[in-house]
This record gives sequence, structure tokens and C-alpha cells, in this order.
Amino acid sequence: PNPSYTQVYIDWHAELFNFFITDLAGKIVKSGSGHSKIEVDLSQIRTGQYVLEVSNAKDRITRKLTIY
Repeated sequence: PNPSYTQVYIDWHAELFNFFITDLAGKIVKSGSGHSKIEVDLSQIRTGQYVLEVSNAKDRITRKLTIY
């Protein structure tokens, strides 16, 4: 898991990508898009376990995310 307090950084090899943060029940709590590198504000999300998915037309990664 990737621990975080108020932000997470996404550094993606593609020019354009989408991201989704979901709770363990699958509900999307935050989503957006970016170019290469972005900083995502997590300050409005409750502490707990989440899943971060980053994807573009060709690739997709999924990582566990713990917010403190």
C-alpha cells in the first residue's frame, strides 16, 4: 500500500491519463485526468483503504492506497 496524508503524486508515462480512487466497496470517491505528472488533493477523503487506478487507451495500473 502507498500511505498518504493529504496528497498523492501520479507520474505516468503517457501524455494523457485518467485516474479513479475508489473505496473498497467500489464507489468512486475521486476521479480526474492529467498529463504526465499531477498532484491529487486527498484532504477531503476520509482516512482508510482505497484503490487507485490510472489508465489510458493502452495501459492500466491499480494500486492500494492508504489515507491517514
